Formats: sequence, C-alpha cells, structure tokens
Amino acid sequence: MEKTNKNEKTTRKYKAFSLIETLFAILLITTGILTTMGLVGTGMAVSIDARNQLIAVELAQEGVELARNIRDNNWENNVGTFDSITAGANCRVDKTYNYPNPIVCNGQYRLYLDGNGFYTHNSAGTPTRFYRKLDIGNGTDNRSVISMVTWDSRGTSALPNDAADCDTVHKCAYAEVVLSRWGE
Repeated sequence: MEKTNKNEKTTRKYKAFSLIETLFAILLITTGILTTMGLVGTGMAVSIDARNQLIAVELAQEGVELARNIRDNNWENNVGTFDSITAGANCRVDKTYNYPNPIVCNGQYRLYLDGNGFYTHNSAGTPTRFYRKLDIGNGTDNRSVISMVTWDSRGTSALPNDAADCDTVHKCAYAEVVLSRWGE
C-alpha cells in the first residue's frame, strides 16, 4: 500500500482562478463603476436643469412685478395708469428702466449679469443662458402682462410666441398678471 502525502491533498483542494473567472469579475466591477458614473452624470444634469428652472420662474415673476411697479409709479407721479407701459409683443424691461420709456419693444431678450449680480438687458454684463420677453395687452381698463423666460442656450428663437407653448419640456417658464386701472 502506497502512502499518500498529506500536502498533496491540501494543494489539490485550492485551485487557482481561471482566466474566464478573472475576466468575468473584471466585467462585473467595470459595469458597476460605469453604471454609477452614469447615474451621477444624470443626477447632476437634472440638478442643473432644476436650478435653471427655478431661476427662470423667478425672472418671469420679476418681469410682471416690474410692469406692476411702473403702473404704481405712474399713480404716484400723477400720470395715467398705463402711461409708460407700452402695449405690444416682444418687449423687455429690467430693474434699470428709465422714464419716459421704461418698456422697450425691440427684440433684445438676452439677460446679462451686472457687476452686482442682478439680471439686466444691458449687454455690458456677463451673458447668461436666460432670455426674457414681455407681451403686454392693449386694454383701456385692464392690461395683461405675460413674462416668458427660457433658459436654453438655443438663442432668442427659443422664445415661444404664446404662453400656451411655454412649459418645462421646452425649458420655458412664464408668469402672467392683469393690471387694473386705478388711482385715476
């Protein structure tokens, strides 16, 4: 009867990894890393878009509030309620408005950041990806003001002609107010 070496049996019990097993493990690890990186990238894109949407909503609200402020200043200065509120489409206004023509309808919609961090239409500032236009109704007792803001970098052609076409899918936000004649 032959003696068997105990060490032989022990070494046969632990076999080395094969090349196929190693490649499969590398594939699993690589897939996990790439999936994680993809999710992080998607999450960042969604976060940036949500931030831009919030800024656009506030800029749209600011547009109608500036028109309301002009109406209120007209009352304070004892002039007609809708004096200096130009009726028409494709208009613009910002915090730097000046009388007698605070609302300008010339098709310049891009917003810039000035040195104090305010959004204006003054091209001396830093260009942003935001565009704002106002559409102002021509009523005698009431005037509707619609402020639309887009935040895509496609340019002014991205601004819709109608508020009904303005939604988050098209990267557009709007605010609307009806200004009433008062104080006269």
